[in-house]
Amino acid sequence: MRQFLFSSAIVSSIATGVGLLRKTLRAPLSWQTWLLWLSWVISLILAVSSVLDKKSPQGRSQVGASRESPHFLLLQKLVRFEEG
Repeated sequence: MRQFLFSSAIVSSIATGVGLLRKTLRAPLSWQTWLLWLSWVISLILAVSSVLDKKSPQGRSQVGASRESPHFLLLQKLVRFEEG
């Protein structure tokens, strides 16, 4: 639990969520607001997954994403797409 509380990614995501909530309460809902909420959910998911990735018992054998990480697999697909 402490890893989540002291992670800068989690703190930043929560602070952004508070600002977004204030904006949502003050203004009418529009498609831009829904896109902002979608991007906030994605950033929160990435922040939580980064904390869980750091917490994994395997540790990191490389700098960056581990080979089992979904981020690494997505990066591999993008690189293959650009090459061919």
